[in-house]
Amino acid sequence: MLGFSVDYFKKEHILTLGRLTPISDHKDPVDHAIMAHAITNKTTLISSDSKMRFYQNQGLNFVWNKV
Repeated sequence: MLGFSVDYFKKEHILTLGRLTPISDHKDPVDHAIMAHAITNKTTLISSDSKMRFYQNQGLNFVWNKV
């Protein structure tokens, strides 16, 4: 085992996605789905996309990976 598992997108993730308020210049639906998944599962999201930091007030635990 490599220390990770697959967690599918479920109803509770869709509900979180529906409550997510996107910032005006961040329209990537895949990013929104990834953030909804992390918020629902209470996991930390590590990304080099600095726009994701603006979702921390919506419950996203975010660590910016400066490249």
